[in-house]
Amino acid sequence: FKDNNLGAGTVQPIYESSGNIIDDGGRNGNYSNNRIDYATIIPCGAKKITLTFKQFKVLAGDELKIYDGTNAGGTPLHPGTGFTAGSSPIGKQIVATSGAMYLYFSTNGTGNDSGFIASWVTEKGTVNPPIASFTVPDTLYNPIEYTYTNTSQNVLGKTDYIWSIEPGYGEVGYAPNLDYAILTDNTYDVKLDVTTCIGHDDFTKSVVVVTPHT
Repeated sequence: FKDNNLGAGTVQPIYESSGNIIDDGGRNGNYSNNRIDYATIIPCGAKKITLTFKQFKVLAGDELKIYDGTNAGGTPLHPGTGFTAGSSPIGKQIVATSGAMYLYFSTNGTGNDSGFIASWVTEKGTVNPPIASFTVPDTLYNPIEYTYTNTSQNVLGKTDYIWSIEPGYGEVGYAPNLDYAILTDNTYDVKLDVTTCIGHDDFTKSVVVVTPHT
């Protein structure tokens, strides 16, 4: 397995289906004080990511948080405020089923130790191309901001989104959901392009923007 050290040397995110994740001190050194390091593991088409620790030597006050998701908004897979001295993940399998796993390691300034070495493997799900879709009302009122809610399917793992509005606006967003206000009355085509490592799809919906009259 390839070693991925947290910190400046870690490519964000990590797309490999298997590998090792290690603190910034590497295999032979201690981790650094007063750091915040993180990594997102997001293999193509992942159904399940399983993380197993081979070493965990962390002092009290230094904490490793692990989430089922692409960031700290995912489901916590750690106890309390994180794995630390007295709450080791050794002997446990940490499993993420969202298609991604996020690790966040924070240290204080009162000392350090040899840190952690863990490895992950990926079980891939049914490998199907994405199906793009979203929901938003047919009629939008100027100048209200609306949320275009992404309902696309088969988007586990790394997924790129492009939102565009025509005529006149072009590309307007790249997040899974779009919060946007169209400020000119007209009929518009709103398009969502979805690209995964498996394939691409797009979905277009026509909306009418009107200014309410009182």
